[in-house]
Amino acid sequence: MRRDPRTTILHLVHSLTGGGTERTLVALLNGFDHQRARHKVVTLRGAGELAAKLPEHIGCQALEASGLRRGCAVSLARIVRREKAAIIHARNTGCWFDALAASVLSPASRLILGFHGLDSGVVFSSRKRRMARLAQWWGATFATNSFSGKLQLTAQIGLAPNRITVLPNGVDLARFPPKSDFEKSRLRDLFGLPNRGFVIGAVGSLTRVKRWDVLIAAFAQLLRIEHRCVLVIVGDGPERTSLIDLAEKLGVNDRICWAGACEDVPDRLAAMDVFVSTSDSESMSCVLLEAMASALPVVATDVGDNLSLARQEREGLIVPRGDSRAVADAVGTLLRFPELRVRLGSAARRRAEEYSFPNVLDDYQVFYERVAASRDRSSAVELPRLSVRH
Repeated sequence: MRRDPRTTILHLVHSLTGGGTERTLVALLNGFDHQRARHKVVTLRGAGELAAKLPEHIGCQALEASGLRRGCAVSLARIVRREKAAIIHARNTGCWFDALAASVLSPASRLILGFHGLDSGVVFSSRKRRMARLAQWWGATFATNSFSGKLQLTAQIGLAPNRITVLPNGVDLARFPPKSDFEKSRLRDLFGLPNRGFVIGAVGSLTRVKRWDVLIAAFAQLLRIEHRCVLVIVGDGPERTSLIDLAEKLGVNDRICWAGACEDVPDRLAAMDVFVSTSDSESMSCVLLEAMASALPVVATDVGDNLSLARQEREGLIVPRGDSRAVADAVGTLLRFPELRVRLGSAARRRAEEYSFPNVLDDYQVFYERVAASRDRSSAVELPRLSVRH
């Protein structure tokens, strides 16, 4: 049988269920040039519902591990050797141990440990720090989707900066196009939103870290001076009931559209006048990129890579986290000055174009090729600055 000359990359995740890391992986695998490399996916747990969205020729092998996952690394190493994988890419910190152990058992493969950020106030455990340092000694390369993530890896673990590559998230510009006034009006009619109102919008899971309470409090402050405001919240999650209770308590629930989890996020964004993110913690926010691609002016908290993505008064307005008054003031400024909304929205679209998905795909593929080509475990993998846009 003729040997396939392509490099094989094995991606390891807990499962392909729902989260941003997993959705990004599926999007990448659907976009890669598969003439350049072979890609395989292994999940430590069950495959998850997103496995159905993988390209047919990739598939997903689920190890169905439970509890302490004893023997997982051995099973993973067998797959690595069977597939002749040149690279094991652990896509999140929960997979680091199994990937590292499998790499030791399969020394011909190179190891990449992926990191997508920690929640605000959370630090690496001593176990994770020891594991990361051992992986660095073993010759692992670290990959993160944000500059803030790189800072966390260097500051909290002490990793060498040249062992960490930033591979930013990308956005499908064709899926999030700016819409004409006519289209915006049509979409507002479709979603039951007032055409002459000022629509403030946000998208995300209804979880505590996203600080929806700050957004609702800011909205209540805005309504005292501008009665045309409407707030659209797209998403669902465990905080939904308590947030509705808060909105009722503040007397603003009748001005909030609780859209729930939606598949039509591009159209929901297109119906908004301004996008707001009040999260306490981000790495590189995909939904912020999507809002910017939609030519929306954005108001976002100064967390993660928000400030380097939507630069202050160039593509958006950045505010301190947890400060509802600052959020209300920033949105109020955009409400009062429509020409500022247009200028920031146009600049946001141009900025999002720098993160177009084809650019991100190429960054990943160049990264994998250079990791596979670097065989010396005794020194750091020297990687050029890829087309990251700090």
